Amino acid sequence: MTAKLPKVVEPCLEPGGVVQLRSGGFSMVIESVSEGVAICVWSDKQGRIRREQLPTAVLKRSTEGTDMILVVPGLDASEAEIDEAVWGKH
Repeated sequence: MTAKLPKVVEPCLEPGGVVQLRSGGFSMVIESVSEGVAICVWSDKQGRIRREQLPTAVLKRSTEGTDMILVVPGLDASEAEIDEAVWGKH
Protein backbone atom coordinates (compact mmCIF):
# COMPACT_ATOMS: atom_id res chain seq x y z
CA MET A 1 0.00 0.00 0.00
CA THR A 2 1.41 3.36 -1.02
CA ALA A 3 0.96 6.37 1.25
CA LYS A 4 -0.61 9.40 -0.38
CA LEU A 5 1.20 12.70 -0.04
CA PRO A 6 -0.85 15.75 0.96
CA LYS A 7 -2.08 17.82 -1.95
CA VAL A 8 -0.23 21.13 -2.32
CA VAL A 9 -2.67 24.05 -2.17
CA GLU A 10 -1.55 26.75 -4.53
CA PRO A 11 -1.34 30.24 -3.03
CA CYS A 12 -3.60 33.09 -4.02
CA LEU A 13 -1.09 34.95 -6.20
CA GLU A 14 -3.07 38.17 -6.47
CA PRO A 15 -2.70 41.45 -4.60
CA GLY A 16 -4.13 40.91 -1.12
CA GLY A 17 -3.39 37.17 -1.06
CA VAL A 18 -1.86 35.90 2.19
CA VAL A 19 1.19 33.67 1.69
CA GLN A 20 4.24 32.24 3.46
CA LEU A 21 7.53 30.86 2.28
CA ARG A 22 7.17 27.14 1.53
CA SER A 23 9.71 26.62 4.33
CA GLY A 24 7.47 28.53 6.80
CA GLY A 25 7.88 31.88 8.51
CA PHE A 26 5.79 35.02 8.71
CA SER A 27 2.48 35.42 6.91
CA MET A 28 2.87 38.01 4.16
CA VAL A 29 0.41 39.95 2.02
CA ILE A 30 1.04 40.15 -1.70
CA GLU A 31 1.31 43.76 -2.81
CA SER A 32 1.77 43.00 -6.52
CA VAL A 33 2.75 40.18 -8.86
CA SER A 34 4.55 40.38 -12.19
CA GLU A 35 6.34 37.76 -14.31
CA GLY A 36 6.80 35.14 -11.57
CA VAL A 37 7.85 37.61 -8.86
CA ALA A 38 5.65 38.77 -5.97
CA ILE A 39 6.28 41.85 -3.86
CA CYS A 40 5.30 40.78 -0.34
CA VAL A 41 4.70 42.92 2.76
CA TRP A 42 4.67 41.79 6.41
CA SER A 43 5.52 43.02 9.89
CA ASP A 44 8.36 41.43 11.83
CA LYS A 45 8.44 40.58 15.57
CA GLN A 46 9.42 44.17 16.39
CA GLY A 47 6.41 45.51 14.44
CA ARG A 48 8.52 46.92 11.59
CA ILE A 49 6.97 46.74 8.13
CA ARG A 50 9.08 44.69 5.72
CA ARG A 51 8.84 44.41 1.92
CA GLU A 52 10.63 41.90 -0.30
CA GLN A 53 10.53 40.64 -3.89
CA LEU A 54 10.17 36.85 -3.90
CA PRO A 55 9.82 34.28 -6.68
CA THR A 56 6.27 32.94 -6.68
CA ALA A 57 7.67 29.37 -6.78
CA VAL A 58 8.84 29.69 -3.15
CA LEU A 59 5.41 30.79 -1.82
CA LYS A 60 2.51 28.78 -0.40
CA ARG A 61 -0.90 29.75 0.94
CA SER A 62 -0.55 30.96 4.52
CA THR A 63 -2.05 28.98 7.35
CA GLU A 64 -2.56 32.23 9.28
CA GLY A 65 -3.74 35.72 8.50
CA THR A 66 -6.77 36.96 6.61
CA ASP A 67 -7.11 33.74 4.60
CA MET A 68 -8.56 32.26 7.79
CA ILE A 69 -11.34 34.85 8.25
CA LEU A 70 -14.72 33.30 7.52
CA VAL A 71 -17.48 35.29 5.86
CA VAL A 72 -20.89 34.25 7.08
CA PRO A 73 -23.72 34.75 4.57
CA GLY A 74 -26.53 36.80 6.02
CA LEU A 75 -24.32 38.43 8.66
CA ASP A 76 -25.94 41.77 9.41
CA ALA A 77 -22.82 43.89 9.90
CA SER A 78 -21.29 46.74 7.95
CA GLU A 79 -17.80 46.56 6.47
CA ALA A 80 -16.64 49.06 9.13
CA GLU A 81 -18.03 46.86 11.94
CA ILE A 82 -16.28 43.80 10.53
CA ASP A 83 -12.98 45.72 10.19
CA GLU A 84 -13.29 46.92 13.79
CA ALA A 85 -14.00 43.40 15.04
CA VAL A 86 -10.99 42.00 13.16
CA TRP A 87 -8.48 44.84 13.42
CA GLY A 88 -9.69 46.89 16.40
CA LYS A 89 -10.52 50.60 16.48
CA HIS A 90 -8.38 52.91 14.37
